[in-house]
Amino acid sequence: MGGGGIGFGFFRGFCYILAMRFVSRFLGIAAALVGLVGCDRPASIAPPASAPATQPATAPAAAEFTIDGKMQRFEAPQAVFDRESVPPLLVLYSETGAAAGDFYFEVPLDPESPAIDWEVQLEQEELQDSLVGIRLTPSRQILQPQKLRILAQPASDNCLNVTVEGSFFAYSGDAVTTNRSCAVIAHFRAAVVENR
Repeated sequence: MGGGGIGFGFFRGFCYILAMRFVSRFLGIAAALVGLVGCDRPASIAPPASAPATQPATAPAAAEFTIDGKMQRFEAPQAVFDRESVPPLLVLYSETGAAAGDFYFEVPLDPESPAIDWEVQLEQEELQDSLVGIRLTPSRQILQPQKLRILAQPASDNCLNVTVEGSFFAYSGDAVTTNRSCAVIAHFRAAVVENR
């Protein structure tokens, strides 16, 4: 009887130890899995409360230019105010790589005047190493300003109403000189995407 009691007590203790080991291992594995899942979770999954202040609610879809009487559409016209450059600039551009081509203009800003009304007249006939101008992809033409006026006025939705008019030197293919010019006029809205 006494030996049986000792044997039964030993067996019960052994079972208790095995059970505790099983429980501790199970809890350890569960804790590790919870830790792994926690590590994979992004720090924040909440969407931003609102769009950045510089983004318009509805971005203009395209700018329509009339070039020598023919309509050309340039995608996603945008504007950047760069007051850190010397001189301060308003940069107007469209999406690069679009099927029709793209445009890029740099308009010097007058720090003492809020109005944006800029004119320039150039006499060069050789293609300039400059991004400024219009690129027409289908006809492989580059248009660079000859006599140009750009006006820009603030509009609603953080956009600018822009007018571009003047004449441009037209360079075709790989030509670096030209004696041909074309008339350009455009009225469009540009989204202000940066103001620094």
